Amino acid sequence: MSIKAMAFGLAALAIVSVVGVGYAHYRNVLAERETALAERDMLVIQNAGLEASRDAFMEQAEAARAAMADMAYAAAEARQEVDDLNEKLRKHDLAALAKAKPGLIERRINRGTAGVLGMFERATAAGYGGGGSPAAGNPAASGAD
Repeated sequence: MSIKAMAFGLAALAIVSVVGVGYAHYRNVLAERETALAERDMLVIQNAGLEASRDAFMEQAEAARAAMADMAYAAAEARQEVDDLNEKLRKHDLAALAKAKPGLIERRINRGTAGVLGMFERATAAGYGGGGSPAAGNPAASGAD
């Protein structure tokens, strides 16, 4: 065999080897690309789920803020009512009224006491939720004087 033929054979072998290695690398890159695309698709799905969870959380947080604002408003109204009632009690001398009209004061105190005792009985008879509303059977709470 001549040197030219050997050189040509080695050159052909080198070219075939480079093409083979290049093709193997190309197949490896395609497989990595497919894996990356699959991971991307999975991340897109996870991101959509996280966005939905975030949106639901934000809606719940807004509802909680609205409920707290409502409760703060109700608490302010209740505080104003308590202040108004305290002011009425400060203006009236109940001791003088009890001396002047003992039947009127005694009747109201007895009704209020009976109502409070009834609430305690209902609360202890069936636990804290089993006796109906706290005002049931309380003439003072219902406004019947």
